[in-house]
Amino acid sequence: RPHIYFDIHMRDARALGRIVVELCTEAAPLVVLHLMRCCLCDMHKKFLIRRLFPNLWLDVTLQDNGSVELHQPLEYDAKIVDHGASSYVLSFSKDHLQGFRHHMSFSISFRPLSVVNGSRVGFGHVVKGRRILDCLQSYGTKNGKLNRSIIFTSCGVL
Repeated sequence: RPHIYFDIHMRDARALGRIVVELCTEAAPLVVLHLMRCCLCDMHKKFLIRRLFPNLWLDVTLQDNGSVELHQPLEYDAKIVDHGASSYVLSFSKDHLQGFRHHMSFSISFRPLSVVNGSRVGFGHVVKGRRILDCLQSYGTKNGKLNRSIIFTSCGVL
């Protein structure tokens, strides 16, 4: 299974660290392929943290995906990743199964969330950098707004 990484910083401040994600190609092949392409080309500026709900999840948007295949219905297998079995799962909403219209968006859960089984498609999980994600939770509000600007400064394939 492929591994990608993201280096996370607070804007105009310090580095927070690197998270490494293992992607499950069999769960959502086109989504994983697109993430691999973006990370291979170090398109870190296109990844934006939109919302952060402490103790729940972090929402990430991939701006200007430009990928025609993501606008079409997506092939997926929702049984590959169980949201209730582990935390730090990457997933996207089943609302996007007919394709991502304007931009691709996904979430990273901070804890096991069995309630989202059936409504989200898991396609990866964080294998390194979980403490960094735990620290990030202090920068979000219960309404999902960020207290500090958090950015990705690099991404790539391992």
